[in-house]
Parts: sequence; C-alpha cells; structure tokens
Amino acid sequence: MLQTRGFEGFNTNAVAERAGVTIGSLYQYFSGKDALTVALIPREAKRFHDDAAIALSKRSGKAALEYLIGASVRQRCSVRCLRACSMSRKAVPTCSAKSIHRRCKRSR
Repeated sequence: MLQTRGFEGFNTNAVAERAGVTIGSLYQYFSGKDALTVALIPREAKRFHDDAAIALSKRSGKAALEYLIGASVRQRCSVRCLRACSMSRKAVPTCSAKSIHRRCKRSR
C-alpha cells in the first residue's frame, strides 16, 4: 500500500479494508499508521541484514554484488505478493519464496 499510495494515502482505514478486518480490530494491534509503519521497519531491516551477511560470505566482490542485485530484485518482486497478503496469519504462508518467484516470473 505504501508503494502504490505513498505515505499520505496509507491510512488505517485503507489497511483495515485491504486486510479484511474492522478498524477496531486493527486498532487492537496498532495505534495508528505510524505504528503500522514502525512495525515494518524491523522486518525490512532484518531482511537487509541477512542479505548483506550472505553477500559478505561470497568468495568475490563480483559474486557479492550479483547476490545483492538479485536480493534487490527479489525484494521488489515480493512487494506484489505482500500486497496480496492480508494481515491474517492464515494468509502469510501464501507469500513463500516460491510464490514470490512465480509472481515475478509472470510479471516479466
């Protein structure tokens, strides 16, 4: 939602609607859009840290750079899958690496 609407278009009503939950249910977990945004930071920071650690383990600078470019593409493609996932825990497993890869292949 942030990717398509920007921060100004990102609000709790839109998130609740996209997630298929009531605004009251959303507020049980997040106090507002700032809290929603802050909740994304650790996940994205961990993803970046993990990718950087893997890149550093590569045997050459070229291999590390190729890995980081691939990781950037995977992250960008995963946005489509994340948009399709609701906040429901049941929906999260559909956003596996395989489903992200399939979606990326279809978008080429």
